[in-house]
Amino acid sequence: MKKVLIGFMVGIYLSGISWASDDLRKGLKEVQSFLDAGLAAYKAGKINEAEGNFSDAYFVAFEASGLETVIRQKISSKRAFQLERLFHNLRRMALGKAEVRALEAEVERTIREISLEVVKLESPGQNPWLRSPLRAFLLLASPLILIIAGLGVFWWLWRKGVEKGI
Repeated sequence: MKKVLIGFMVGIYLSGISWASDDLRKGLKEVQSFLDAGLAAYKAGKINEAEGNFSDAYFVAFEASGLETVIRQKISSKRAFQLERLFHNLRRMALGKAEVRALEAEVERTIREISLEVVKLESPGQNPWLRSPLRAFLLLASPLILIIAGLGVFWWLWRKGVEKGI
């Protein structure tokens, strides 16, 4: 019984740990692959395909992977909007038949800016979620709270067993 209860508590605690870092990196790689494909298509003279890849980089990779939402929630809406504008600029440049070097520079800038935000989200010192003293306290106190609650449940179950003569 004790092992089951401890296993249950550990399972609850581990389920609360965020594995979002892998998702952020995966989303960043998706964005980068769409942008690279768009740049390659633009260099080959396929402007509509390039524009489609730049659009997909935003809608399929950046937005659908949750990167935009995480940046909007944990950094700022203003920063998410600024990153959105970078994707818009890429599409506009492709349709406006900008020079390849200028488009390459804008693609690199977009990837660099998103990478910076992913790094901010991954580092605990930069994470705005931890800047709130209450949230930091709850994050640090949550294992202790789970242990105390588990001990309380264990004590209650033990008392019930003693009363029934088990």
